[in-house]
Amino acid sequence: MVRPAHAQTLRGARAPSAGALRAALYARVSTTDQTPENQLVALRTFVAARGWEATEFVDHGVSGAKDRRPALDALLDAVRARHVDRVVCPFGSIVLRAPRGTW
Repeated sequence: MVRPAHAQTLRGARAPSAGALRAALYARVSTTDQTPENQLVALRTFVAARGWEATEFVDHGVSGAKDRRPALDALLDAVRARHVDRVVCPFGSIVLRAPRGTW
């Protein structure tokens, strides 16, 4: 699978099995002086506990009101291509504020 520039593969503490689910982790922070690390720690823990293989999609300094969010766009492309079985994000408003027509 070709991974987009905004995606990073992550293996959890427990190695995924051969048929492990593929999870897309999405995190976003609105300004460049913020860090998504707190969001990612919780997501990584959640996915690792289930033995899933994770790919991270992170938007740095991108407002939720923007028409285009590079990492979210890449995540949606991965979903459409069926490279992802689950999408995991820290809270729904991170994704649900997506502009009309994104979905």
